[in-house]
Amino acid sequence: MRAVLICGMALATVTAASGQPRPPAVIHKFTGSPNDGANPYGGVVFGPNGVLFGATESGGGPEGNGVVYSLTPPSRPADPWTETVLWNPAPGQGINPYATLVIGPNGALFGTLFGGALSTNGSVFALYPPAEAGQWTGKILYRFGGMPDGGNPTSGLLPGPGGILYGTTSEGGASNAGTVYQIQASGTPGTVTETILYSFMGGADGGNPFGPVVAGPGGVLYGTTRFGGGADYGCVFQLTPPGAAGGSWTEQVLYSFSGSPDAYPIGGLVVGANGVLYGATFGIPQSARDFGNVFQLAPPAQSGGPWIYSNIHAFVSNQTDAADPVGVTLGPDGVIYGAAYAGAASVFALTPPARSGQSWTERLLGEAGSSYAPVTLGPDGALYGTSFGKFGARENGGSVFRVVH
Repeated sequence: MRAVLICGMALATVTAASGQPRPPAVIHKFTGSPNDGANPYGGVVFGPNGVLFGATESGGGPEGNGVVYSLTPPSRPADPWTETVLWNPAPGQGINPYATLVIGPNGALFGTLFGGALSTNGSVFALYPPAEAGQWTGKILYRFGGMPDGGNPTSGLLPGPGGILYGTTSEGGASNAGTVYQIQASGTPGTVTETILYSFMGGADGGNPFGPVVAGPGGVLYGTTRFGGGADYGCVFQLTPPGAAGGSWTEQVLYSFSGSPDAYPIGGLVVGANGVLYGATFGIPQSARDFGNVFQLAPPAQSGGPWIYSNIHAFVSNQTDAADPVGVTLGPDGVIYGAAYAGAASVFALTPPARSGQSWTERLLGEAGSSYAPVTLGPDGALYGTSFGKFGARENGGSVFRVVH
């Protein structure tokens, strides 16, 4: 493996574990319209009793607008999981729920739609469970208007205090370079207020966020943009809320990606111990040896100083390594679990070094096809994720899988 030099700092390389990754267990294979979803881009979340919830960007009904589904675990391990299609967006409600869902109060599910017949700019929806046996009820909470409003969200939502939901849109805003927004249910029943917290200009401040935001201390939000930044390879940004005197949210670019091996993040971030941020970049498609990386960004040693960037692992082969990582998840003991779009494995793990200055250790955990969302750590300790088919071909509409690591 090569050593990489970024920002004048030599970075540790990683040794991959030997052997071929074993295939993950497929717990549901999507069959597509008219009775099932197809091609899940978002991941899965756990609800009560180990039930999984997720969405597919297509399939479901004659329109193929996508579905929201649940997967109920079997009472005996050898039995199959049971899928239920909870919601097919109706014509006019919207299409393409790309993102991972979040679970709100009383078991309600919240998510985003990329577009739709009555709003080609997408929307935010809620899905409410039945009081007893019956149908779930879908409701469009907000329809984006496009410039100067947000447009076409590809990411999920972040629950905030007082019922606020934070999110990003990949387009729209003042310069059509995307936004960070919040929506808030008001005191009037059925009324939802949307506020644009920041409109990206598409230049040094970043542009076109594809991933969600995460929360840090003091209500600060962190996220990534796929484009923009100092070299137009994307950036990591911070949004600080206004103080007690009011005012606007303040954006600050914490790190601008410089190209190989760090370019074009499409997922969000996770916050680790001591406020360290972890994330992944997708890589440069035209490069024969740049297939993205996993990085960390540590808070400054002194207030007001620069954040400290480290390259944890650079992916340099789509034949023997995972390639084009789409997001990371933090597990116990600081282990990073990742999902990848291509390469020899779609699920990998990076174990931190025992001592400072040593290398992180990579393990390839399984090959399930092309993933576009981070894996979820289940209550049983296994990893759960989604695939929309094998790289280069959409096979059988994708799947939900489980990896024992």
